[in-house]
Amino acid sequence: MDKKKVLKDTYSNYGILAVKLFLAFFTTPIYLAVYGKAIYGLFVLSTSLATSLTFLDFGAGKSLIKYTAEYLYDKDKLKYQSSVNTAISLNIISMLAVLTICAIILFKVDTFFRIDAKDVAEARVLFLIAIFSTLFVFLDFIPSNILQGAGIFHQKNVYQIIIVILNVLMIAWVYFFKPSITAFGIASMLLYAFTYFIDFYLVRKNGLFKNIRLKIIINKQLFQQSSFKYTKEIFLLSLVGFFSSQADKFIVGSLISVSAVSIYTVITRPFFLLKSLTANLYSVLQPHIVQTKSSGKDVGSLIVRITVMVFAVFLFVMVCFTILGHKFFEVWMRTSEYDKYFTWALVAVFNWMLTGFYSLIYRTMFVTGDTKAIFKIDSITAILNGIFSIILTYYFDFYGVILGTTIQTAFLCIFIYKAGNSLYAIQLKQIFTVNFNWFMIFSVGLIAFTGYYTHWTFKLNIAAMLLEMLVLLPVFGFFLYRENILKAFKLKAAKA
Repeated sequence: MDKKKVLKDTYSNYGILAVKLFLAFFTTPIYLAVYGKAIYGLFVLSTSLATSLTFLDFGAGKSLIKYTAEYLYDKDKLKYQSSVNTAISLNIISMLAVLTICAIILFKVDTFFRIDAKDVAEARVLFLIAIFSTLFVFLDFIPSNILQGAGIFHQKNVYQIIIVILNVLMIAWVYFFKPSITAFGIASMLLYAFTYFIDFYLVRKNGLFKNIRLKIIINKQLFQQSSFKYTKEIFLLSLVGFFSSQADKFIVGSLISVSAVSIYTVITRPFFLLKSLTANLYSVLQPHIVQTKSSGKDVGSLIVRITVMVFAVFLFVMVCFTILGHKFFEVWMRTSEYDKYFTWALVAVFNWMLTGFYSLIYRTMFVTGDTKAIFKIDSITAILNGIFSIILTYYFDFYGVILGTTIQTAFLCIFIYKAGNSLYAIQLKQIFTVNFNWFMIFSVGLIAFTGYYTHWTFKLNIAAMLLEMLVLLPVFGFFLYRENILKAFKLKAAKA
């Protein structure tokens, strides 16, 4: 690996992401104050189409991560050309499928969701705007995944600064001028469009379409392409992924109300933003994992070392959230209205923390083509999540979907590690080093202690909680030093 490039990509990714996380936290209370729970809930539901229906790209976009990374290693132009043309063709077919689904939702929106009669017209307009947002997301699947596979992150993040500036301007626009939700929806859609054009420009600029004949295949030859088998497997995984992670808002909106979607969005915001943070870390590593596997080197040892570091970071964040989360919610939302939901936010963040235990094994299986095992695991755990989420929602309100996710995450930990042992000879004893065990015991003990004294008995002031955090910082730093993470990666400086 090129140490400078990995660090440069990682720092730029996290720099941009840190700003986006800040904006996401900062804007939620503003949007709720301006539009109210019901209208903002409708906006969240409609814009969720832009992400939740991405599984209908038939795996075309995500498969390009693998084939682009392999192309830069083996220079097999015909295989790469075939994969790009397959992805483009499937993307066009998927757009037609998405348009059909969106049209049905648009005209039957009051049937699918519990919406007040006075808000139905507004809902239809928002879902119409969401159709165009979804199409731009689909268009961006090709260039954005090619850039990921090629490991082009820092260059892209430079252009992301423009997106950030536009977001800041949009926030100021809403705060000071309070535009209609329709105008706000159109502005959000234009940001999706601008992102697509930036990604497409960077693909062309970096010569990733150079000497590649792009064509649309709308006949039986599409199913005979060498990349179609892997693309189909990715589609099935994405389909299962929708039901396991994207369906929560739709369950809440259908079984409870659109106002409950707003509350659910607030209390799970830390969980979803932390998931985005994780995805940014793994996206930098994906090209290196593919190339390590392609060259026949030991992927297992790489997974083990990175997992130890990642899970340690996740534990650290969990402790910080336990200590500061309650106060943070009050400061963030400018009200104590959401205090009663903090325990459930803590459960959601705990679910995210557990993903650090298996995510890199999952990603490695995903990008290196070991998708059959993932499909079986995801299918079983997604079914468990769906069944328990729906049943528990009737008994525990929207907390039921959080409990359903917790059950799914626990089973994913078990099943993914069994697969990791079978495919890459990864054993739990490799993860649980002496240093890691002591760090985990200390972290869990601190979580229990601070949780009891700050949230379940009485509230300490913010200065006292910051002091407790300072107790963990040197322990965390000492752990990373002992594990010597950078050396374990065997990163090498780029050759001149």
